[in-house]
Amino acid sequence: MRERLLLDASVAIKVVVAEADSELALRVLDHALVAPDLLMAECGNILWKKVRRDEMPAEAADQAAAALLALRVEILPASRFLPGALRRAIRVGHPVYDCLYAEAAATLGLPLVTADRRLQALAGPGLRVIGLDDLP
Repeated sequence: MRERLLLDASVAIKVVVAEADSELALRVLDHALVAPDLLMAECGNILWKKVRRDEMPAEAADQAAAALLALRVEILPASRFLPGALRRAIRVGHPVYDCLYAEAAATLGLPLVTADRRLQALAGPGLRVIGLDDLP
C-alpha cells in the first residue's frame, strides 16, 4: 500500500463507473483510502442522475453502488468535520459538501484526491490536493 488518501466522490465514481479518466482513478486502489460518509450519498446521487439522464440503466447503477460499497474505504462521520468545513466554505466561497472533503483531509493530515478542478484550487497551506494526473 502506498500513502493514505482522502477520497472524494468525483474520483470514487470513476472507480465504479467507466468515465473519462477512470483508468487514472483506478490508481487510488493502490492506496489506503479514507472518506467522510458523505461519499456514499454523493455517489448515490451521481448514479441516480446518470439513470435519470439515460446515461446508464438502473441495473448498472445498482452494480456500481454495490461496487462502491465493496471498496476498501475507511468511512468517517462527516459531522466530525462540519464546523471546520462550514468555516472553510464561508472563507473560500465554495460549497460545504466539497469543503467537508477538504476539511477532513486537512484535519487528518492526508492528501485529498479529486477530479474536481474547482476543489483542486482550494489547495494551500495545510491542504494538499492531488488531481488524477498527479496521482502516484
